[in-house]
Amino acid sequence: MVNTLITIIIPTYNRAHFIGETLDSVLEQTYMNWECIIVDDGSEDNSEDIINQYLIKDHRFKYYKRPKDIAKGPCSCRNYGFEKSNGELICWLDSDDLLLKNALEKRVNCFRDDVDVVIGKADFFDSESKITLFRNSIESTNLVQDYFIGKVTFYVSGPLWKKKFLIEQRLSFDEKLSYLDDWDFNLRALYKKPNIIFLNEVVFLYRSHSFSLSKQVNFINIEELKSECMARNKHYVLFKNSKILNKSINRFMLSRYRVILRDVLLTNKSGSFYFYFNLIKLQFQNRKISKIVKSTLGFAIYKVFKKGYILIK
Repeated sequence: MVNTLITIIIPTYNRAHFIGETLDSVLEQTYMNWECIIVDDGSEDNSEDIINQYLIKDHRFKYYKRPKDIAKGPCSCRNYGFEKSNGELICWLDSDDLLLKNALEKRVNCFRDDVDVVIGKADFFDSESKITLFRNSIESTNLVQDYFIGKVTFYVSGPLWKKKFLIEQRLSFDEKLSYLDDWDFNLRALYKKPNIIFLNEVVFLYRSHSFSLSKQVNFINIEELKSECMARNKHYVLFKNSKILNKSINRFMLSRYRVILRDVLLTNKSGSFYFYFNLIKLQFQNRKISKIVKSTLGFAIYKVFKKGYILIK
């Protein structure tokens, strides 16, 4: 697919402190035939001023503001950007990620007519120290299960998708999700059994900072944790209906939901009943009667005496 147009789609919201570096990484690409669609989710900082400098600098940048009649959030911005795209290949990119210079070239060179997506790796780095924290894994002999439980991860910026595949499979981002939205999108794409080429090289840098969603979950952001549970429950039902549930997936879900409930209780955040019922429902589905009793006892004791969370295990 020599000289194929690639559309890079970037949703952004109050990222004035990062967006310039991200757009610089686009400008520095060794592959030249791209357009970059930036969709602003209603930024209240000076993001627009910074982006306007790039519009003047290079006509391949295009800037849109999210229409007021569509939902707020990065998912709706990505979907809106997709509607505006002209490329045959689609590269999602978050407004705090950084593409390596050959990120587009290396992936586009892997494409053949029968390939639906080329997936590269990411290096996580600390925004302040610039130290590389870890590198993700992208290949597995049991890809759907291992993606579900987090043994392999693509994130949003790792894949370069063939637009035709996304249209034919009617794949778009779930606008009800604010966290695990890329996990949900990629997992639904895997169900469609795309022809994948795994590029065993880093193609982008994932910036870890205090405003990133992964950090927000670690800080016990209730809304993001609810979004995680919504996404996981959605796919758990799909797995169950497809009769591909197994012990590994059940163990992962039970363990994750116990951790979430304990963390919410220990930080005295509101909304703990939601996560309690979420865990109990899952334990009931797995016929863990003794665990239901312990979880209920631990939850009740902690709500009254601020102790007893150890029973939730």
